[in-house]
Formats: sequence, structure tokens, C-alpha cells
Amino acid sequence: MSSVKLQVLLKGSLSGEQLKTVEHHLQKLGAEITGRGSVSLSAVMPREHFEKVFSMPVQSESGFAANPSSAPDLPVPSEIREHVESISQAPAHQRMD
Repeated sequence: MSSVKLQVLLKGSLSGEQLKTVEHHLQKLGAEITGRGSVSLSAVMPREHFEKVFSMPVQSESGFAANPSSAPDLPVPSEIREHVESISQAPAHQRMD
């Protein structure tokens, strides 16, 4: 099963309890938190969950946005909208070999 990498932009720095709430709701949607920044979260979600939760296909076969500037923001679930500015597919990293 392929996965989709997600970037979650928070509405500023959250308290520990607020962050737990956001993470809990993302996990209920099928996402696994893979990283935490001061105002962001990284997560992965199985492709099948992504397409069901966001009612849209993954942007490319690899599960990454083919062109990050044209990738649409995904709908933010109402349970976390108070604390989340946006959710988007993470762009693929380009190796500089």
C-alpha cells in the first residue's frame, strides 16, 4: 500500500494539549505523525485513506505533488480547523547528485 506525505501548517505555536488534539484527529483520519516543527506537523497517510478523507486523487503516482506550487491545499477537517491553517501534500525531494 503506497503512502502520501502530508504537511500540516498550524495557526501559530500551540499548547501541548492543543497539539495533542490536532494529532489525535489526524490519527483518527488514518495519518501517522512523522515529525513536529514549531508551527507544523509532518505525516504519512495510506493512499486509500487519503482519497477517501479528502475526496480527491493523489496528485501523482509517487504520492507526492508533481508540482508543489500547483498542488491544492486539502480541506481541513472541522475538528481541527481552529488550530490548522492548511494541509497539503509534501513535495518530493530532488536529489542533487
